[in-house]
Amino acid sequence: MLKQEVKKIYRSAFIPLFLLAIMWIVQMTSSLFKISFSTYGVSPREAEGLAGLLFSPLIHGGWSHLMANSIPFLILSTFIFYFYRNFALRAFVIQWLLSGALLWIFGRSAWHIGASGVIYSMAAFLIVIGFIRKETTSLVISLLVIFLYGGLVWGVLPFYTQRGVSWDGHLFGAIAGIYAAYIYKFVGRKEGALSKDTEDEADYGENPYWDVPMPENETRKRNIKVSGENKLLLFLFIGLIVFLFIYRIGKDFL
Repeated sequence: MLKQEVKKIYRSAFIPLFLLAIMWIVQMTSSLFKISFSTYGVSPREAEGLAGLLFSPLIHGGWSHLMANSIPFLILSTFIFYFYRNFALRAFVIQWLLSGALLWIFGRSAWHIGASGVIYSMAAFLIVIGFIRKETTSLVISLLVIFLYGGLVWGVLPFYTQRGVSWDGHLFGAIAGIYAAYIYKFVGRKEGALSKDTEDEADYGENPYWDVPMPENETRKRNIKVSGENKLLLFLFIGLIVFLFIYRIGKDFL
């Protein structure tokens, strides 16, 4: 039983740790070679800033910025992949891209970098989906996130945040998280179950979250096949990040 739980935690943390490793590699590269990757962030309503939809969360303004974001990013993303693993990857990608897209459309004219927008998105997602689904585990996770990161709410207020902090990135990240929570509010949840932990009851065996068949969404009356789609989405997402990063680096230095 313990061995199974350790495997489950490891699998849930795999993508968060992979992305966190990229963040640290980018920062080390920036520090060692005195390279600024700020222009790979989101620049609202500028064509160049579109690349930031993918790259912005991977880039930070310094070691203090990165370290402040690392632990919340790892904890919140692992929570999502552990407790909502039958749709975690899809919800995570929506939050990553939508938070950047909203910032690009409505944000202030500046270069916005850092994972804080995604962190706000994940925190909002975990809080809101718990109260919508009304399952014991989901509610406990919501309350835990409020206890740990409830102070994040002040980061969406322009008059409360420090100069240079992307409060609008935080705000649109939170909106993206709420939207994702609304989309997946009943996925994997039995209709009418107000206190039953349907996800915990499902027997997923040894399969990692990207191979877990999604339970029928009775509310929407459709079956959603996850296994193949999640694998493809994972490879496309990572592949697109790597390809565009290499392309931009080559364009700048060649």
